[in-house]
Amino acid sequence: MTRKINYRFPDPIYGIIEVPDWLSEIDNLEPVRRMMFIRQLGLKAYIDFPGAIHTRYAHVLGVMHLAGKMVDILHREQTQQGRVHISENLKNNKNTIMAAAFLHDIAHGPFSHALDYVITSLGGKGHEQMASDIITNDLGILEDYGIPLRSVIKIINDEHNYPFISGIVNGPLDADKLDYLLRDSHNIGYRYSFDLEHFINLYTIIGDDRKLEECLLGLINSDEAVVTAEIFTLIWKSMYELVYYKENSRIAEKMLEKATIRASRDTSTIFSDTKKYIGLDDERLLNELGKIDGYPSRIVKGIRKRDLFEKQYEFKLDEQNIGSMPKLLSKDPNEISEKTTIQLCSDLKIEEYSLICDLFKSRSPKKMHIFDPNDPEEPMDIRSRSEIINSIKPRTFLKIYKDKEVHIPLTQEELNARVYTILEGVLEGIPG
Repeated sequence: MTRKINYRFPDPIYGIIEVPDWLSEIDNLEPVRRMMFIRQLGLKAYIDFPGAIHTRYAHVLGVMHLAGKMVDILHREQTQQGRVHISENLKNNKNTIMAAAFLHDIAHGPFSHALDYVITSLGGKGHEQMASDIITNDLGILEDYGIPLRSVIKIINDEHNYPFISGIVNGPLDADKLDYLLRDSHNIGYRYSFDLEHFINLYTIIGDDRKLEECLLGLINSDEAVVTAEIFTLIWKSMYELVYYKENSRIAEKMLEKATIRASRDTSTIFSDTKKYIGLDDERLLNELGKIDGYPSRIVKGIRKRDLFEKQYEFKLDEQNIGSMPKLLSKDPNEISEKTTIQLCSDLKIEEYSLICDLFKSRSPKKMHIFDPNDPEEPMDIRSRSEIINSIKPRTFLKIYKDKEVHIPLTQEELNARVYTILEGVLEGIPG
């Protein structure tokens, strides 16, 4: 094994990022370099946010750096409290946690999350399984640096034996969320004010030092921690509403999703064969789709020219107005959207995917834990101390986008009724 000299990257969020020796060993491998050619915000850079040209690589580098910093802070805090088992575990797992942080997006598809449904439905593997395959098959060199691949995979998938270890990379207060909120807002030009250094110094490990399998990452119990968590949560909510769910970008993403499905006869093996998948990045996908006559190439041209479908319909769904369709709020919205789209296009006798149904749910914060001084071994849900966080509830929307050249021979009321009829049929066919 050739040990390489550590080097440093300048970074707009953290100033300087120190690169560990194990990363310098894998940095030139194809699965790692691929992240350089996948934009963190995907089509949003083409459509709504021209400054958002930062990459998955920049993001995971930041997550790695931040995860290492969190480990150091938590190790120091736990050592000061005399919690030897937790502090030693953090110290011994630092490189493994940082490797998991760097590799958590190693299997990410092109164009942010636009192709998540396509990858699963066409490739037969989820993001997690694809990441496991890539790490296992291509990154074995990490074992030489004392980084167990099985542990890396477990941390990424939130399956580590000690939940507080996974929580640093995959949890409600993880390094991933902290980095993407700061990095994405910086690059799109939103000047959110959030004191990262202050926030992570309010982190702690909750639970019995002798029962590591029950210990969780959380916050100390103070007004300061609660208010800072509220600021973090409001920024998170704002980014979803103003950026991640931005309408024109979302329309482009759904167009790309459908173009990729239509091209599946030519491209399906790209998503099922890990070696081929590793070679797939943003530009290659557009180029491959652009070569396929008909709908795929037409969609690519539209995206490149910003000639997008238009919104035809929007409806907010909740428990009061879905009537006999409670599954609508509990089942996979991507599957429902796909089946509804196909059926509606068939009923209207228009080209498949010239009209797109988009059922999606806004997010609510995951459960954040806070130390309870009255029961130190049992975490408290921060919602019990924060009306602001407790008030954020998920919402479900149904939108329909259509090709501008397509005429729908129905009034708005008739379209509404048709969509509801189709939704009822689709939901009847979904188990559970």
